[in-house]
Amino acid sequence: MELAAKPNEVSDIRFQHNGLQQSLVSCSSGHYRKLDAFCQPLPLICPKSNLDQFMALQETGGSKTSPFGDSLGVPIGARPTPTSVTRPSSFPGAMLKRKGYFIAPIRKGSSIKGVWRRTGKGRRTRMKLMYVFSRQVRIKPRFGFNETVRKVAEERFPKRFAEAMEKALATAR
Repeated sequence: MELAAKPNEVSDIRFQHNGLQQSLVSCSSGHYRKLDAFCQPLPLICPKSNLDQFMALQETGGSKTSPFGDSLGVPIGARPTPTSVTRPSSFPGAMLKRKGYFIAPIRKGSSIKGVWRRTGKGRRTRMKLMYVFSRQVRIKPRFGFNETVRKVAEERFPKRFAEAMEKALATAR
């Protein structure tokens, strides 16, 4: 996509929007770009609403911290697979209300604590680590919506805009 066009390759469309004079430029490649006040093409930007913080971290990545200032519970054995959904009945608070669940250090002498599940009786007692508490958790970006939207908009917008402009000019009174 061209960011700037040579004057002889540009067709300019002017229109009013929200009381402001706006301009669109059609480059020889067929792309339309909105111009800023200095007649420089602006990048294609898709307006987006305020995203939930969880979703924003899944898109961009970053560090997640507890909204309450203490630790986050990171599920270890609380769900069957890392991609499965953790139900509220499997959250640390709900687990600790049930028999057989307790909080203890993950290793002897460690300051890192976790939620443990005790199963069996007597000599057959086994313990399984369900959650580890951490001050912050690193989230890897995984969705890629911004890139997908940008790519689709760059591919489809010029054609769709040209079709709509043709129809509008053909049906103008």
